[in-house]
Amino acid sequence: MQRIPSGLAYDEDMKVFVYDIESHDAYRRGKAVERQDKVAAPSYSLTHSLAYSLTSYSLTYLLTYLLTYLLTYKMGVTSVIVHNVIEPAEEIRLLACSAIRQLIVRICQLDAASVLHPYFHEIVMFLQFQLRDPFPELKMEACEAIEYLALNESFVTGMKYFAVALVRVVLPVLRHRHAKVRVAAVTALKACMIIPDAAKVKGALLTHSLAYSLTYSLTHSLTHSLTHSLTCRCWH
Repeated sequence: MQRIPSGLAYDEDMKVFVYDIESHDAYRRGKAVERQDKVAAPSYSLTHSLAYSLTSYSLTYLLTYLLTYLLTYKMGVTSVIVHNVIEPAEEIRLLACSAIRQLIVRICQLDAASVLHPYFHEIVMFLQFQLRDPFPELKMEACEAIEYLALNESFVTGMKYFAVALVRVVLPVLRHRHAKVRVAAVTALKACMIIPDAAKVKGALLTHSLAYSLTYSLTHSLTHSLTHSLTCRCWH
């Protein structure tokens, strides 16, 4: 969890993840700045790749910031933002995210999901940050991990708390140029949107179960009768 920048936060009132606290505070005060989830992140990939091709590795990040500054303040390109990563190797970032996902899956298979509850906030903060990474495989891995958490009944309460913010942070991934990344984003988005709200149906569980049983019985009987009727007509 230490492989992400410090200063990340979650605004419970606005349901949004915060990457730049000063900019977010300015937005809340009414200044004309973009909301945190609406700021484009993939532009780092362009400036970083160009910088890497023009100079040695030691000067890559310096030139990245210079190119971002020129594009933003001199050429008027307002959608550029630097995605800060601590680990420069894409493969290591991918392995770290994969390790988190596999750990979650294994713990849930052992029916010990409660072990992760004290660290759930840090897990979600880590995974949502990976969605802004320019590496496509890492985006897919993060989407799969978020989807698994959203569909697991052991994490319904926690995922309900972050659901709106997760939907907002997944939405930009739908514009990725790789179809497989967009597919992973759609499945993660769907999982976050259908997280159940158990509190709203707490008093209606018995009624719901009874209604479901009756509906199933009637539907099954009706289907059987209709099938029998159609079969008789076909053969006669």
